[in-house]
Amino acid sequence: MRFLIIIFILISALGNVRAQLNLDSIKAVVNTLPSDSLKVMTYFELVIAYNRLNYDSALKYAQKAEELSKENGSKHLLARSNYRNATVYIKRDEDELAYAELDTAITLSTQVRDSMMLLSSKIEQGRLSKLNSNFDRAVKELFSALELAEIMEEKNAQARIKNYLASIYHYQSQYDLSIRYYTEALSLVRELNFKPGISALLTNLGETYLRVKNYDSAIFYQRQALRIKSEIGDKLGMGRVCVNMANFFVDSNSPNPDSSLYYYQKGLAIGREIKDTQLKAQSLYGLLQVQFMKESFNEAKGIVNELISALDSLNDLNLASKSYEQISLVYAGSGDIEKALEYQAKGKILSDSLLSNERVKLSQEIEAKYQNEAKQRAIDLLESENELQELSITKSRNERNGLIVLSIVTLLALVLLINLYRIKQKANQKLRALDRMKTSFFENLS
Repeated sequence: MRFLIIIFILISALGNVRAQLNLDSIKAVVNTLPSDSLKVMTYFELVIAYNRLNYDSALKYAQKAEELSKENGSKHLLARSNYRNATVYIKRDEDELAYAELDTAITLSTQVRDSMMLLSSKIEQGRLSKLNSNFDRAVKELFSALELAEIMEEKNAQARIKNYLASIYHYQSQYDLSIRYYTEALSLVRELNFKPGISALLTNLGETYLRVKNYDSAIFYQRQALRIKSEIGDKLGMGRVCVNMANFFVDSNSPNPDSSLYYYQKGLAIGREIKDTQLKAQSLYGLLQVQFMKESFNEAKGIVNELISALDSLNDLNLASKSYEQISLVYAGSGDIEKALEYQAKGKILSDSLLSNERVKLSQEIEAKYQNEAKQRAIDLLESENELQELSITKSRNERNGLIVLSIVTLLALVLLINLYRIKQKANQKLRALDRMKTSFFENLS
């Protein structure tokens, strides 16, 4: 409890520092701070800030925090340092190092009974496995974290975990489970009145209901999400929901090109305003589809250059492949066969590249699964050998103890027999002596 109070005071003090100083100022004063604990906490703040800007700088400050924590001998701060190291390694795609740091953070936080750090580390571990598409491991780790979060009554953590679980089940096309966990997470964030979380989960639910072709529920949740994102000023979120709603009007049983056009244009306007290339590309691709559906080929061709420019700035082979195929259809529809064939060829190249990447990814996943299974088999074999060895030791110990007990019993029986023999010998000697005395007495009497 004393440590938690100290941490609370340090965080409060740090909050005041952050309110007055910018990032460069914090860097300038960090070495002048009187408290090593406060210095470590300041390093953590620098890690968080640089994790969005420069991963090398973030790692440098995370390692400074770790070194200082070791010097102080504080397992509480060291666990947090390992956790921060892991968050940077995840950003740098150094997953093995991230796993190692999280394992250490879990071990240390367990030793010092820092439940909050233990929970955070377990959640991050599950999230990392999810990012690596190691879904079996992710589900196991996330359920372990969920059990702890429920014991601690940490509703925000429970909501995060259930959101991750729902997204895994969504990816695996287990939509009933996905909807269940998204709904449970939504209920939790509504209790907390956390509007960004509410809007995100409403969006996720809408997308999932769209996958199962429950169009009424899909549009219901997307409209709620759009309203909340508008209230909190989340423009990127608004743009993404607009694209989702436009997709709904394209994919529904009764396609509505005009409604789709409206929401794609709205998403494009937001993408241009906030300069989000991904949102722009998705909106432009959607607009291209709708204009093709309406046979408005001139309007569609007016979109092509901006779409290609956006795609060139992205590394999204899937979207690029679909876009070039759609551009080819637009030019074919307008009668420009030469252009249609040109873009069809470009789309084919991208499609082949995408397929190649998917094969590589699948191969890597199979290899990773094989390695994990091999490790598990080795662990199981080692455990079996240990059990056999333990059984052998126990059997030898029991046999030895049995021999010792038998030897003791035999020795005691032998001693008892010897004593009985001696007692009998003495008794016989006394009887013979008594007979001699009787004989002598009667002889004298005669």
